[in-house]
Amino acid sequence: MPEEILFMFMIMIAGGLGFQVLRLIGRVIDRKYETRGSGDLGDVRARLDAVERELALLHGSDDRLAEIEERVDFTERMLARQRERIPPGPDA
Repeated sequence: MPEEILFMFMIMIAGGLGFQVLRLIGRVIDRKYETRGSGDLGDVRARLDAVERELALLHGSDDRLAEIEERVDFTERMLARQRERIPPGPDA
């Protein structure tokens, strides 16, 4: 029985050490890609900012277009009312 407990203890220690080694390797790889990709990340952020500015301009254009559509509709209604008020002439 004590040999089984010792064997289990050794497996736990080996597993813990293996986990720590894998974790260390992961950190090294992460740092490697973090330093290499930092320039790319800045470029991506700059492009994202540009896209967000363009999107804001498009939203502003949508608002202006809606306002212009409302004005055109209003003008069409006013012209239609004025045509209804004018009696037909002798040519009609």
